[in-house]
Amino acid sequence: MTPDETAPEGQPTPYGTPRAPRIAVRGEARIETDPDLARIGITVSARGTDRREALTDLTRRNTATLDLIKSYGEAIEKLDTGAFSITPELTRHGRS
Repeated sequence: MTPDETAPEGQPTPYGTPRAPRIAVRGEARIETDPDLARIGITVSARGTDRREALTDLTRRNTATLDLIKSYGEAIEKLDTGAFSITPELTRHGRS
């Protein structure tokens, strides 16, 4: 059998030949459908030198975020809020 021939009984050679090339096809598909469920996590943060002002700012931002999310109406199936924490940011020489 020469390199340009096929294997016995019409079987193609594993890598093809110039007379009988082997073609490999690779494909990709994209299907667009309505989403079943999407979970979105949102983090709201505030910084400030005064703890009470930072908490007030955080509360204001959280309320604005919740109002925006609620404006989507029935598209929002469930809305949960989590805990928050206040952590001092220390400078190189301690608190300032």
